[in-house]
Amino acid sequence: MFGLGIAKGLGVTLKHFIDTFIDDLKYFPKSMVSEEAFASRQGPKGNRGLFTVEYPEMKLKTPENFRFIPFLVTDYDIGKDSPDYDLKKALEQNRCTSCGICAKVCPPQCIWIVRTNDPKTGKPIPQPSEFYIDTDICMNCGYCAEFCPFDAIKMDHDYEMADYERDQAHIHNIERLTKPVSYYAQIRPGWYHQEEEARRAAEEEKQRKAEEKARKAAERAAKKQAQAEAAKAESADKSEAKSKRTPEEIKAQREAMLAKKQAKAAQAEPSESESKAPAPETDTATEAAKPASKPDDLTKIEGIGPKISGLLQAAGIKTFADLAKAEVTVIQKILTEAGSRYRLANPESWPKQAQLAAEGKWSELETLQDSLKGGREHKTE
Repeated sequence: MFGLGIAKGLGVTLKHFIDTFIDDLKYFPKSMVSEEAFASRQGPKGNRGLFTVEYPEMKLKTPENFRFIPFLVTDYDIGKDSPDYDLKKALEQNRCTSCGICAKVCPPQCIWIVRTNDPKTGKPIPQPSEFYIDTDICMNCGYCAEFCPFDAIKMDHDYEMADYERDQAHIHNIERLTKPVSYYAQIRPGWYHQEEEARRAAEEEKQRKAEEKARKAAERAAKKQAQAEAAKAESADKSEAKSKRTPEEIKAQREAMLAKKQAKAAQAEPSESESKAPAPETDTATEAAKPASKPDDLTKIEGIGPKISGLLQAAGIKTFADLAKAEVTVIQKILTEAGSRYRLANPESWPKQAQLAAEGKWSELETLQDSLKGGREHKTE
């Protein structure tokens, strides 16, 4: 019959509507926030009433790998709501070194970093003075957290950030982004324990190597001391033996040494033909050999972190001069062959920065780096 399907559908809807109020009586007065009621209504069997989540009274559990706006991790483990919270200490113990890798790999370019310089020397300090993220541009991809070599930036779970003032609440500064490491352990316990285990294993391995090095140094020192004592004892024995010799033995030994010396002098006199023989040619290649130049710290170039520096060093680009002479296509090939995580790096400005570093023009290099955005040069039309 025409319209019978619509009537059946409306009947099902009406049944669930009525069952909702009946089911609410079972869990009254906490029917909207009861986890038991939520599990029953969302379950595969025996469910009654509404299927939807009655937000904001009831919320779905956030998965551990859920990604939202990034935040900065600080080892100053005191919450912002605590009366003992000190913002200055939190920023000083921030893990971020303002290397700029996160800003470089960010696809929508929503991260801005202002580096800190020493007021006396003018050299950069591994600590950001300002750090901004535009939440309206951020696509929550997680590249910044994945590429950070210091575990200083992580993805948050806080998604309730709606606001009417874009210029005030949608652009997060370093104060709002900085959160203690305990917060990260709370929202991502699995990842936190995994990272802490890896860090602990690295520290133990470092300590083991240091102890092994100290043990070998102690063994070498003990061996050297034993050899010195043995040589001293042997010298004392020889001196004692010499003091016990008779005058006849001393005279005989002196005559034997004189005869031996004369025989060596006779063998050393060159013949007439040998004296006229031309001197052998020296090995010019050996004389021309020079020690290899000492590698430079390529991480001073914006966009180059410890891992990329290792790739360039392995490829033979070890100094600022080598990097300044290298072609951009060659550098890009090295990064591409190293894996997909390095393909987003943009080496266009690296030779120019390296040329200034090789010439010792640090102030000009700093000016150039301040004009870069994510390691890229601004092109004016």
